[in-house]
Amino acid sequence: MTRNDLADPKAHQLDSNNQFFRISNKIIFSLNFIPDPAVIVDLDGNLLATNDGLCEITGFAEKELVGKNLLKTDFIYSKNRICLMRKCIETSERKHVNIFEIEVNKKNGEKMCVEVNMKKIEYGKEVAELIVFHDVTDRRNREETLRESEERYRSLCEDARILVLTSDLKGNLCFANKVAETYGFIQDAVIGKNMVDFVSKPNRPKLVSTHLNVISGKKVEQEIEIVTSKGAFIVDYVSSPIRKEGRIIGCHIGMIDITDKKQMDKKLEKYAFSAIELREAYRNTR
Repeated sequence: MTRNDLADPKAHQLDSNNQFFRISNKIIFSLNFIPDPAVIVDLDGNLLATNDGLCEITGFAEKELVGKNLLKTDFIYSKNRICLMRKCIETSERKHVNIFEIEVNKKNGEKMCVEVNMKKIEYGKEVAELIVFHDVTDRRNREETLRESEERYRSLCEDARILVLTSDLKGNLCFANKVAETYGFIQDAVIGKNMVDFVSKPNRPKLVSTHLNVISGKKVEQEIEIVTSKGAFIVDYVSSPIRKEGRIIGCHIGMIDITDKKQMDKKLEKYAFSAIELREAYRNTR
């Protein structure tokens, strides 16, 4: 700075503005290295800068947003404005990164679920906030589809009266659905107990053999007798391995009561045998 600069306050002001402009350009240049939509706002929520990712992914141009209050733009979904305002206040009062999820709008009207990362920064000589919006719409949709699938599966199993269990590699139970109660089990009480505790003694070697086959990678289906506080049940027992990252970590087990069916089969067999005996007796009398 020269003596002429000191003599002329306007020259000093011009130099300060140019310096701020250079700082801003440097920040915006760095901002464009972020592939996700990103903005810088002051502590009142006014937009100071946006990156190219915001325009490319959402369709909003820089001139449509910069200078406006972020909470009043079409980019922020109306139902999430209060949440975003609260998080901005929290971030301005703390040093750590604030991470949360909200919905935002694209210019074409589509909604996008984003994970928001918000951090307090210095913008020139002022304190501001850097906000990055990472699109998690596909992840949220997959989670929602999985949740709906699990609910349908659970409902189907319970409506069909299928007892669903999972066990670890040692045969200790990790999960039981509500159908366990119809067999006389207390749902939470069976967790941690071993499968052999619920099988009649003559069937235990059979169950152990089945379990070893399943944890070696096979799917097994057979009939077996289980014993509960309500008595003995003959069940159709289906078990398959549970895999995680290619490694077997336990067993998925499904059981359905076939006691009545087995008893009916025995009665029909008995009646059929009696009918044969009567027919033979009738023939012998002729």
